[in-house]
Amino acid sequence: MTGQTRKYRTLKLKTFLLFLLLAMLIWVLTKFSKESIATISTNLAYINLPNTVSVSPDTPQDLEFDISANGFQFLSYKLNVPTISIDISKYYKDGDTLILISNSELNKVITSQLDNYTRVSHISLDELRVDLDPIVSKKVVVQFISEIEYKEGYKSLGKVILKPDSVEVSGPSEILDSIQSIITETFVIKEVSESINVTLMLQNPKNSILVLSNETTELQLIVEEFTQKHLTIPVEVINIPSDIELRLLPESIEVSFEVSLSEFNRISEKDFRMVCDYAARPSEENFMIPKLLIIPKGLYHIELETKKIEYLIFK
Repeated sequence: MTGQTRKYRTLKLKTFLLFLLLAMLIWVLTKFSKESIATISTNLAYINLPNTVSVSPDTPQDLEFDISANGFQFLSYKLNVPTISIDISKYYKDGDTLILISNSELNKVITSQLDNYTRVSHISLDELRVDLDPIVSKKVVVQFISEIEYKEGYKSLGKVILKPDSVEVSGPSEILDSIQSIITETFVIKEVSESINVTLMLQNPKNSILVLSNETTELQLIVEEFTQKHLTIPVEVINIPSDIELRLLPESIEVSFEVSLSEFNRISEKDFRMVCDYAARPSEENFMIPKLLIIPKGLYHIELETKKIEYLIFK
């Protein structure tokens, strides 16, 4: 076979493929240009509501209807499902708890938001019933969710501080009644060796329905290094009869505890009060149980060297 013959056959094949492609393109254009009817499903969005009401969860959130359109429009609707916006401000009057939108009015609303050449029919709702719930507000506490692990020798100095520690929540009363607290996003941190100051997002349990006065809260936690300290605390006897004189054995007890380095030198015996209650002693025993009535804040792992104190009575 000569080279000229091969070139001729290749040219014929390319020409055939070109005409085939053009024929398919013309067929597609003709097919998609024809008008037909199909059913589509859309979402409903309720907009421009007064501040005093919200849309009830029972109100329809979607609907179906038939459209008469060409293939290109159908393809566009399939790829990008339209959302039909219902402007409540056009129908609402003060004090309304129910809005009824007729089928014909709904047809106008839908048509106005679709392609000008699209015709709408057979809407799935005879009328759109929009139930409105009054908006109420209440203050609820903020509850932080965290997993905090400290580096060895470090602890928190006091409790976690949240600013704000409560928020105003507004929404339908039937939903608001079940809301007792608002939680933060989960805060996870390990090997903590310094104070924490971080902003946390608040989790709205019904984001599309409830409104929070704050979207974030600031978490503050003072963290310090701790060390152990020992002090000898005198023991005081209370509720002792006036005609009895007694002697404690021992008269003071060593107390060990963990304290922050910043407070180490400030904590002294005077900051504690340890007592034995004579009236609460075991009646057939000659010992009493010492208890700490006053303890400085911010101490950890408080231990008494002696758990029982014996005594001698002198009359």
